[in-house]
Amino acid sequence: MSMCTSMQSDISLETILKAISNKKRLEIFDYITKEEFLIKTELITHFGLQRAGLDFHLTALEEAGLIGLLEIKIKGRKYVFIFPKATLRIDLDLLETSSLQDFFPSKLLEDDFSNFTEQFWVESSAIKDPQTIKKILEKLVSKLGKDSSEYYCQRCKNEPGIMKCSECLKLFCTECAKIIEKKDDAKITLCYDCIEDQFS
Repeated sequence: MSMCTSMQSDISLETILKAISNKKRLEIFDYITKEEFLIKTELITHFGLQRAGLDFHLTALEEAGLIGLLEIKIKGRKYVFIFPKATLRIDLDLLETSSLQDFFPSKLLEDDFSNFTEQFWVESSAIKDPQTIKKILEKLVSKLGKDSSEYYCQRCKNEPGIMKCSECLKLFCTECAKIIEKKDDAKITLCYDCIEDQFS
């Protein structure tokens, strides 16, 4: 997620989020943006707020760089004018993980895990980053088999077994198995023991 505004770069994202996290404050900002240039008393009247309450909201918006306050004396009387300084736009960049809810079954049983690892590594078109796949499967295996040696790599015995070898059907870590791309563009996972057997 990125926050795009035409404001000073030294304003932190935390300050901006704090400013827009209040529903009333957002309404005030929308109204200021629509009106473009107005007197503070107009906001007090429009929103039915006490002066102290309005000042609290305006200070947060000003600190976030969203509005400006301008004091002008007219015929000996001081007025506070308010104007918008920035437009606020939130861009959501979809990540690979945004489609995970479509990929996971509603219930994952221990017996399903090895087949599920195979789907993730060789069949998933949505998740392509190996580091993302590794993190997801390691989180799952920590819940499924934290007390069972069955879920540790069958070669090094130290790391979680999150890759199912297509040949021996055992689970291995990412250091002890490899994704092999075949000539027909299909992928298989092979542990290094099975690779040695095939090429020896």
